[in-house]
Amino acid sequence: MRFMKTKAIICLAVAMAAVGTGCEKSGLEMLPFLEKVDDVCTKMDDIEFMAYCYENFDVNDDGKVSMSEANAVRSIYSTNARTFAGIEYFSNMELFSASSVEEVDLRYNSKLKTLYLTGSVEAVDLKNNEELTSISITVCHNLKTVRLPEYLPNLSELDFHGCNSLVSIEIPNGITSIGGDSFMNCTSLVSVKIPRSVTYIDYRAFVDCYLTVVDAAECTNLQSVDYAFSSGSIKEFLLGTPIPPNVSWSNSSDSSPNTVLKVPAESIEAYENSNWAYHFSEIKPL
Repeated sequence: MRFMKTKAIICLAVAMAAVGTGCEKSGLEMLPFLEKVDDVCTKMDDIEFMAYCYENFDVNDDGKVSMSEANAVRSIYSTNARTFAGIEYFSNMELFSASSVEEVDLRYNSKLKTLYLTGSVEAVDLKNNEELTSISITVCHNLKTVRLPEYLPNLSELDFHGCNSLVSIEIPNGITSIGGDSFMNCTSLVSVKIPRSVTYIDYRAFVDCYLTVVDAAECTNLQSVDYAFSSGSIKEFLLGTPIPPNVSWSNSSDSSPNTVLKVPAESIEAYENSNWAYHFSEIKPL
């Protein structure tokens, strides 16, 4: 009997600890509990966002947006708001679209699936958003840093075109295709890490980027690279796929070959006899 009671106490303690963290996935960042408030709009600092929430989410017309009303919200669309303090209370939000964003913290919105952003935002932290299926953050000229989860199993769209201050990015494992124009005109992008799940890099995905390093060393099943990169700037391209993928390269004003392609040692001859050899000065072992 004592053993059963002890076991029950231990199980209860573990369960309470899990609840206390506010998350079930080990990859999620631990966040403080949100303060309980009668009206979540009192946490907002942007009059446009506040007005939008009162107009759309005050279901019982009491002049407040309660926490339960906020929890019922699934989509937020904003065209004029610039900052989004208070959005953390919309914990079940699945879609967020904002066209003038300067600052937003989405770490509490772990149910987020679809994200559309444009504006002057400088940093976006999506490390806690592990249910994302579509990410479109475009023409954000001040965007310098993006934090993404390491694994997004349902991600089908990733678009950062025109974010010309973005320097580097690690694309999450789980996505199978890097779509056309995804990083086009990201002119400050100098390095990119491509995960092992990617099988296709589509038309103009990285055109007009001045990439010096492309790290696809974990990419063992890449099948096609379709005019995805501009010629001449890449100093090192690491590729772990043993059989040379189909490749076409986009010409630019600098049509000189890229410098070094590194591939599995046993595959060097196959790459030397493929179209990859036309685009690199040297082919070396990983």
